[in-house]
Amino acid sequence: MVDIYEKLYEYKKAGQDAVIITVTSKEGMSPADVGKKLIIGSDGKFFGTVGGGAIEHYAIERAKQVLSERQSCSENYVLNDKNVSLNKDDVKLNMACGGNVTLFYEFVGPKQYV
Repeated sequence: MVDIYEKLYEYKKAGQDAVIITVTSKEGMSPADVGKKLIIGSDGKFFGTVGGGAIEHYAIERAKQVLSERQSCSENYVLNDKNVSLNKDDVKLNMACGGNVTLFYEFVGPKQYV
């Protein structure tokens, strides 16, 4: 098992940016559990998981945007393969499991938290 904190240390030591993605809330059925983490570095490599499937694929792509913007953010995802009503900032992902998941994307530059 990969320790994402060790990976974060390696990125910081190498002077590279990274994003830590954390599942901060979950409602209903979902492959994501609160506290799961995934880290992606500026080299495009990623370690850990936020649940797999469409949510993980989307999270990795969103983390690449966070890396380029260098700005942390939080997003809510509705996991449903049916038509559902969304709040203004929700992202709908086609996953049969259903439920809602919130992910926090934390940008970590090599000079932060020194």
